[in-house]
Amino acid sequence: MALLLAFAGKTGFGRQSASSMFSGKFHKVFFQTKLSLTTNIFIVGKRSGGETWIAEGCQEYEKRLSSGMVINTNFLKSNDELIKASKQLKGVVFALDEHGKSLTSPEFSSMLYGGYQDGGAVVSFIIGGYDGLPDEIKRRHSLVSLSKMTWTHQMARLLLLEQIYRASEIKKGSAYHKE
Repeated sequence: MALLLAFAGKTGFGRQSASSMFSGKFHKVFFQTKLSLTTNIFIVGKRSGGETWIAEGCQEYEKRLSSGMVINTNFLKSNDELIKASKQLKGVVFALDEHGKSLTSPEFSSMLYGGYQDGGAVVSFIIGGYDGLPDEIKRRHSLVSLSKMTWTHQMARLLLLEQIYRASEIKKGSAYHKE
């Protein structure tokens, strides 16, 4: 939060003394800067891979989230590229794995927004390719499960984006999430 002193008083500089020129009142005006949240998704696979309806669903959730956060999706060609990229990530990083921690949607929301707070407003998610996550990533990052079932990496991305949107709506207190 920042403090701005706004001057309300005489205007014009003419031949006034400094004391008479600034004899008006100062008012405290507070304003808050909005910190932009950034969510990075690293996924092994092709941008054009998968069904068109999955891509359209991802675009819809990215559009819904665009007023409150930046979503960056990075498509990588191999697990080696994924490992290399994961070593350079800033902020809090979660890797999606069916053996990871299972969370309810409200718990996911708390985890996500706690991650933004701890990670300087940056949270990254890692989604493995068709052969899953490399062991090095599993050892290095916190594992989160979207389900005990196995999903294609493109479906996992769609489910993740929906849960991020749901988390943002839970944080706002909207009626989108129902218990």
